[in-house]
Amino acid sequence: MQSSAGNVTPSSATTTIDNDMAEITRIISTETDDLPCFFQGSGAPAFRGDFETGEQLKCVGCGNILVGHYAKDEYVSVRIRCNKCFTITQTPSLLLGEVFADPVASIGQKGIIMLGSTFNKPSGVIITCDQEIRREIEATAPRGESLPLIISEDGLNCLVRTYNEIAGDKFSVQKKTIERQSNNIGIARKFPFAWAIAHLENCLKRGPINPHQSDTFTAMMWLSMFCNVIGTWQHHPRFKVVARDMGKPDSFLHTSSQLIAAAYLFRLGNRIGLSLEDQPSESNPDLYIRGTGTRRNIFIEVKAPQSLQWCADSSPKIAENTKNAVKNCIDHSRRQINRSHPGVLIISSSFIGDNLSSMLEESIQGALRLKFRYNKYLAAVVNMSPIAVRVMRQGDMTFSCEFNFGVTLNPHYDGNNPILTTPISL
Repeated sequence: MQSSAGNVTPSSATTTIDNDMAEITRIISTETDDLPCFFQGSGAPAFRGDFETGEQLKCVGCGNILVGHYAKDEYVSVRIRCNKCFTITQTPSLLLGEVFADPVASIGQKGIIMLGSTFNKPSGVIITCDQEIRREIEATAPRGESLPLIISEDGLNCLVRTYNEIAGDKFSVQKKTIERQSNNIGIARKFPFAWAIAHLENCLKRGPINPHQSDTFTAMMWLSMFCNVIGTWQHHPRFKVVARDMGKPDSFLHTSSQLIAAAYLFRLGNRIGLSLEDQPSESNPDLYIRGTGTRRNIFIEVKAPQSLQWCADSSPKIAENTKNAVKNCIDHSRRQINRSHPGVLIISSSFIGDNLSSMLEESIQGALRLKFRYNKYLAAVVNMSPIAVRVMRQGDMTFSCEFNFGVTLNPHYDGNNPILTTPISL
């Protein structure tokens, strides 16, 4: 079997793996089946897990035991032909939008695989096929393209239509709220999307846009975040469930940061899952890295404190705000990241300022020198802030923005730190 963590490389037509418990031989299939299939070569179960689960996978034809100590999440689209009645039993596919946990072992994409005796499968290893891995990656891996942000009447109207489709036709109400509270310096952070659209519409009416003004620059950056999120995640089956929170008051920057950070962590090799089950009685983390067997899920909490987001009077206070915000985020994250929910904290800023990224990094490291040993279920803290802004003029103005990330691992984490920090290719 072949280990797969991203790219799917079909197995060779004939492969033999020997160990103390089983002989596995791949035979070229003469059938037209679209998935590979194991053949139970003896009366013993084809597979047995390491740990007693109280479950068995039985043949759908005669009830013969095909898998002992069966853990359903560790056999995905696995087909086994019964030794007694020759009926093929197939385990369920991965739920659409769900991600695999690591490690994953692919049995290839075709053929019959003879199991001479019981194969003792290590706990946590997921057995599946190339087709299922490809299906999972196509549905859940972030795409590499952002929607273009075109600063024109038509371009802004297009974004509004997309926003209404996601948020539920909330734009006009939010825009009216902004117009009524135009003297409220915090209204931009309450409804960032609607404020940014209204601001740029007014700029277009007055004449040429000056992207160097802090309010105009911020409006374009916030819309660039929206374009990034749409282009990266709109194909995901669970995208609408997560993204609709962008339309809630005080939630746009948090949800946008959540999805931008999810793409970053995914590309480092962390298989990020979107959309946890709602648990109204609990404070739930935002994202997760899936675990199987004895490995628990790793949860990811995103915080975008208002003091680290742009406001008309925020610039003089940003250095002081950074230290206080980092300390508060780490302290408050214990409600989401704790013994029952080990995980990662992401602290996001959308403020454009000199040395903000380094200030965040230094503040995190300083706070964690004091607090890491008391947060042994916190695997890492990630900081996120905007950089590499590009403004182009070819007819209509276009704008794009990238983000800087820093990862600080916790040396006192309880167990092996699960967070990967080396980029992978998908």
